Amino acid sequence: MPPDLRDDVVDFVTTFSVRTEQSVHWVLACLDVAPTQYDRWTARDGRGNTPNGPVPREHWLHPAERTAILAYHATHAPEGYRRMTYLMPRRRCPGPAGRGRDVGGGPPGLSLP
Repeated sequence: MPPDLRDDVVDFVTTFSVRTEQSVHWVLACLDVAPTQYDRWTARDGRGNTPNGPVPREHWLHPAERTAILAYHATHAPEGYRRMTYLMPRRRCPGPAGRGRDVGGGPPGLSLP
């Protein structure tokens, strides 16, 4: 259901419930809308639909890690990305707050350019 229509239904149900002095559940029963669905709609009131949400992949790797993965891919591309990820060496590089981080420790899909 489009977000605008969903928000209009929520507004209608609350307004109609107040005007007729009937409970929200009575109005929902007349509209054949499940109360749990209505509760989900009221929780998301004013927000758009995000069925799977954005996949924030940019912050998973530091620039040094990405550079190391791409350099490894350039020399081992015929291996295939799953095998390449399995064989990828673990090298230490400086990370945030002075702690070392493993280079090339991303999920299998991140070994592709």
